[in-house]
Amino acid sequence: MGRHRPDPRGHARILIAVAAVVLALALLIVGGIALFGALTNQSAAPGPSPTVVSKVPQSGGAATTEPAGAHALLVRVTGQSASVYVSTPGNTQTLFKGTLNRGEVRYFDLPEMVVVVDPAQNVEVQLHGKTVSKGKTGKQSWSVGPS
Repeated sequence: MGRHRPDPRGHARILIAVAAVVLALALLIVGGIALFGALTNQSAAPGPSPTVVSKVPQSGGAATTEPAGAHALLVRVTGQSASVYVSTPGNTQTLFKGTLNRGEVRYFDLPEMVVVVDPAQNVEVQLHGKTVSKGKTGKQSWSVGPS
């Protein structure tokens, strides 16, 4: 009898079937991971976050044209620099903590906040458009309530 040789088309069919099974498994795994990620992100996402707007003027310390009365809290550095701390009541959430330099402005629009500046003589603080500090010496703090 003659020499037995395997059918080349038979090997190709087996290879195609194996590739199809691997591809189907890969798609199931990727789809499962995507579904799990989507469900996890939705359940972990909190409700709408409060509005906190922080702005820094363009280079050179140019003043912004945004009206100050439109914000619950405005902190504008008029002196060299100042340490500023803004949080929600009871320090449950820190909104800003850092040093601001001359010409920098920060706006915050939450119903209730606490602000501490040091030294207060270097900043202008406005609550709902009213200036409450401009030039006072030392560390100063204020509470912002609904307008």
